[in-house]
Amino acid sequence: MSYTLRKNDDIQGLKEYINEWLISRNLDSLYGLINSSAESKYVIPPKGYDVTYENQEYVEWLNRVYSRLSIDRIKDEGTFYWFKPFERAVEILKEQRLHLLSLEKQDSNDHTEALEFLQRYVYFPYSDRSLDTTISNNSKSHASGIACFTKNFRDQQFWSNYAKANTGVALGIRFNFKNDPLFKGHQPFILRDVYYDTGYDLDFLNELRYLTFKKFNVVLSIIPSEGFDLGLRWMRYYYKRDKYRWENETRLSFDIIKYLTINVLFKEQDGIEFQDRMETHGIESHFADKSRPDFLMKVAFDNPFFQVKVDEVICGANVCDKHVEELKELTKGEVHVWRRQIG
Repeated sequence: MSYTLRKNDDIQGLKEYINEWLISRNLDSLYGLINSSAESKYVIPPKGYDVTYENQEYVEWLNRVYSRLSIDRIKDEGTFYWFKPFERAVEILKEQRLHLLSLEKQDSNDHTEALEFLQRYVYFPYSDRSLDTTISNNSKSHASGIACFTKNFRDQQFWSNYAKANTGVALGIRFNFKNDPLFKGHQPFILRDVYYDTGYDLDFLNELRYLTFKKFNVVLSIIPSEGFDLGLRWMRYYYKRDKYRWENETRLSFDIIKYLTINVLFKEQDGIEFQDRMETHGIESHFADKSRPDFLMKVAFDNPFFQVKVDEVICGANVCDKHVEELKELTKGEVHVWRRQIG
């Protein structure tokens, strides 16, 4: 049985203990300390329960830790490159919509690396806790789509693997994020760099969690629940081991559950039904479509949250002349389309 403290619930002496430990390890200079709040209410958790600690100030501190590792790119006005097979790139350009896949797709390392984060930092050091071997068992994780970008488009490994032996393309895109006050605090997306772990870089969290569990019988939350910041719950999707550093990956994630929540909020104001709003926003979801196990979601280039502009289309060296011309016609001369050479 488990028991999760509410946002303002606290345990006497716990924050002070954590802060003293951070100072003793000189980690306060990197990640800061946990603030205290006059609104915190000290509680005594019921006996016989596993107590999960999610106090608001602790979660804010954890967010600072993750944000230092996984850099936010919402203000980045540079070009991101998105590798796609030729046929999928054509479909994207025709529809003027991003195609987002689930983490469970079989043709990449994303799912495995997210599980690595869970095994290293969420379940450890509580080895007696059950460990799901697939993230897809969690329906909420299966309700989100991702797109993976890089600025390192020259690396031959991309063209060999992700561009299907130089027969695919790299779409060069830029984001313009809208600052509509109407959606402040309700954005269903994240654009962050992937964090590459050189070993057990977050081992200090494991040690801290072990000590607080022994002293206070409390499990410090690593992935906070639904009531907290979306970025924290997505940290496991922005984690990879150091051997993938060459990818230099930036990842966009779009949470359809969060988007559904927004629809519920605004339906009360304007009465627009969920499906009608999705159609207006150019968002299509196959969340409930069992024939699409990769969970394809489509998000319009121009939607209420951001705008996407394609600046260039780089064709692999093995893309034929006919396909290069097709891309030029499709983009109507408004996008720089060119074919790379090898050697």
